[in-house]
Amino acid sequence: MDEQSKVVLRKVHRIFIENLDPNYVMDFLYEIDVFNANICLKLRSIEFRGDRARMFMFLVTKMDNMTMDMLYEALRSTGYGFLAEVLRQSSYSSASVQRKAEHFSKFRKKLVVYRHYLKRLSHSGDHVTFEEEFFKAEQNWKIVENSGLSNKRFKAADFYFFALDAWCEYKRVIYDKNLMYTDVFDKMENLKPYLSEENLPEMMRLVRYGSAVLMTNKDELNTALGYVNDAKSKFDLMHACRETGTVLYIEYNMLCQKYAETLEPGLKEQLNNIANQAIEHFAVEIEFDETVYLDYKRMVLLKLSHLLLGIGMFGVYLDVSVTTEDKRKAKGFLRSIKESKESWERMETR
Repeated sequence: MDEQSKVVLRKVHRIFIENLDPNYVMDFLYEIDVFNANICLKLRSIEFRGDRARMFMFLVTKMDNMTMDMLYEALRSTGYGFLAEVLRQSSYSSASVQRKAEHFSKFRKKLVVYRHYLKRLSHSGDHVTFEEEFFKAEQNWKIVENSGLSNKRFKAADFYFFALDAWCEYKRVIYDKNLMYTDVFDKMENLKPYLSEENLPEMMRLVRYGSAVLMTNKDELNTALGYVNDAKSKFDLMHACRETGTVLYIEYNMLCQKYAETLEPGLKEQLNNIANQAIEHFAVEIEFDETVYLDYKRMVLLKLSHLLLGIGMFGVYLDVSVTTEDKRKAKGFLRSIKESKESWERMETR
């Protein structure tokens, strides 16, 4: 790597550590004779993904035979298109790469707790209370919108946006195929000038719209995944959080549909990688509310168990091989859920 490339890699270091698993990139680099067998074995011997990613970044920075173009192609060819885009943008404008936001909102803790409360209502089937809470947030925004009180307006707008995001999820839970034709996405867009942070809302609007597209027409999977990738391009502008984990969770669900159609072994590995990434992102919210992490972890582990046991999104058995190791891992995940009293009692009942 030349000196300019090293500067770029230092700037994208954190987002790569948060999102990359070198296990899915090293084989490509081995094929083009950049990595040798010893490097691959060294990386595979590192147990934790974050540590593997950190070592990977240190290694590629020191390698004379590695170029930025090679790294870009490796990322683009192995399911890390959003990281390839981060690298490309940083390479062309390394002097003006945007820093990640230090704070999402001064109401962040309250927003996390509030948003998870709405999620629990929709996922437990308490739709009456959910709708009451949604319309309360909407009415509060209408009252404050033209008040001229900027502090109250920022807070009301932030909470209303999270309510709109919850509304999209609620419509997904009840499988309302008309969601993309409603005005909810226009409302999200119109709130932008009043929100305390811009990257997170735009990320969620994109991924929710992609989900709505797929719900309307299951044949639009590639279009929907395009919106997911657009949403993931915001990852370099913000720290890992509940919302970045949600983007990964939605991507996982979409790729599960693709896996059910293609049964590609490589896609199964990619799904496993995305699931583990999502858990790491949700873990950040332990600071505000541990139940957010525990609930999402349970949901992800259930998804992973289905994947390992060859069960598709809607409970359909897939024509795939289920190894003894797959069964062992799945049993371990399910046992961990059942043996945790709190996790078991909070199981979704929808």
